[in-house]
Amino acid sequence: MPSPDYWFEKINEAINKPKGDRAYIAPQDGGYIDRLLDHSKDSPNLSEIEVLAAELREYICRNRTSKFRTVGVARKLVRRLKELVKT
Repeated sequence: MPSPDYWFEKINEAINKPKGDRAYIAPQDGGYIDRLLDHSKDSPNLSEIEVLAAELREYICRNRTSKFRTVGVARKLVRRLKELVKT
């Protein structure tokens, strides 16, 4: 089973290439974001992780058709999500 670092790497690829394969896989059911949520199901920060994951999923889905105008926001979401998952 891949580690959360692997999933974060793939999510960052989705942000970097909004029209690439990762941008389609990351937000889908069973995709990288869902795998992070599954990994974090016992975390005391689960509710905040779920909120951040939902926001990140929305950014990735919305920006598949246009270039990320909010790359900075997406990267902040990933950083915060990484902090919560790692604790």
